[in-house]
Amino acid sequence: ITPIVRKVASGAVDMTPVIQVTNLARCLEYLKSRHIFLIGLDERATKPIFQTDLHASVALILGAEGRGLRQLTRTLCDELV
Repeated sequence: ITPIVRKVASGAVDMTPVIQVTNLARCLEYLKSRHIFLIGLDERATKPIFQTDLHASVALILGAEGRGLRQLTRTLCDELV
């Protein structure tokens, strides 16, 4: 996390767990094996996030700005919102 990201996040980055991994697909499969529901944030999704139950153990998967989620990442998500 760069100094620019810290500034733009206005302190939220210090309160939000952020994890960097080498192989995202492997990490997502691991999270699924631990019964963590994977929710991909995708502008092409038909369901709004406000209609999603976020009370369970969930991981929010965000893509790159402009390009969004990669195809494999989208496929591995349990739900797209």
